[in-house]
Amino acid sequence: MKVKDVKYKLSDLELRYLSLFLGTNEPVIVGLNTFQGINVSSIFSKGLLQQIGEKLSLNMFKPKIIDGCTLMYNKTEHALDFLKSNLSVEEIKELKRQGGVASVRKAMGEMGLLKFFKALSKAYVLTVRSKEGDKDIKMSSEIRDAERPIVIISTGQNDLMREVQANPFAIRKDYKRRAKDPSFNISAKLVQSVDVSKIVDKVGKIQDYVHHINPNAIVVVLSSYKPKSLEGKNLEEHEAFKPFGEMIDEFNERLEESAKEKGSFFVSTDVFEEKEMGVIAGLRANLSGHSALSDKILYAIYNGLEVEDKLANNKDRELITVEEKPNFPPSGIYSLLVSLSGEKYDRRCDNIKIKNDPNASPEAKKVAEVSEQESQMAHDTCDKAAQNLELKKRMQPQKKR
Repeated sequence: MKVKDVKYKLSDLELRYLSLFLGTNEPVIVGLNTFQGINVSSIFSKGLLQQIGEKLSLNMFKPKIIDGCTLMYNKTEHALDFLKSNLSVEEIKELKRQGGVASVRKAMGEMGLLKFFKALSKAYVLTVRSKEGDKDIKMSSEIRDAERPIVIISTGQNDLMREVQANPFAIRKDYKRRAKDPSFNISAKLVQSVDVSKIVDKVGKIQDYVHHINPNAIVVVLSSYKPKSLEGKNLEEHEAFKPFGEMIDEFNERLEESAKEKGSFFVSTDVFEEKEMGVIAGLRANLSGHSALSDKILYAIYNGLEVEDKLANNKDRELITVEEKPNFPPSGIYSLLVSLSGEKYDRRCDNIKIKNDPNASPEAKKVAEVSEQESQMAHDTCDKAAQNLELKKRMQPQKKR
């Protein structure tokens, strides 16, 4: 059955019921996303989280949205680090700014357009502005204190890309240049030995941690989007790209099994297969795509939790209680920086061993080199963000006693 033949949309009354079910205070919606595959945040239009929030804004309280999506911290372990560090919205936005600037610099350098870097990076920074009160909104604390927070997890895509050292959205370009550039041939060898279960386990740890913080949290795990580029333009390309598509299929199958085992909702992103809901440039979902996916997520939650039945039978306040809520140390961005320092050191040691190993394959050496660059960039941008926040704190006027 095609997506357009299925009605996922809830009525206004059902959305009102769902909003009431989420809690007597303002609902909390958190996005943990590694940016690639499904972009849950959007710079120039309402992204997935904003769409969900708007549809749940039918009662007295508007939902509180925490978007944990950044350009530089785009691996599954980083999403877990964000939770464990209990980052504030102010800290997340600073990481977004620094990560965006670093990513723009990298992209402009690869295209030989560094002269445009300054203007583009300034434009990006202006789109991510901090607001008053952002420093007091902490991600994990909000999840812990809400009655039934919605936590949307869309991670793992960048981990898959790291495993094969390829971007599936740009794979045709690598394939065409394979005679001069070995990148595609290296990726084609790497894809044969990818263990997707390792990445699924990492996503599982995020779900476990969220349920540890709040056993009443509604966790939604999104599938990885399978780009049309993997279909190829002809039979030769189709056969060459087939292993990459199979890797994503296997990842999604294992991810769905894991989500069900952990009591989370698994929602497929196949709504993006509809032409009118397509993904811009093969990567970013357009407004219609975000709206359709938000409908599908809310429909899954409403029906999966039998919201209407529980409200009718006064069972909506039946929450799992814990003897003592978890406490979080005053960690924040500095805790994340320490974590990244350890990760960077460990990876550097491992990568040096591989680089100096005469028996290491070219594929292994390529992975080691890129891995080292990634960990260095993540560490440096976090360090810059921490410095900026410290400077900002020092510049704030001291309150008179």
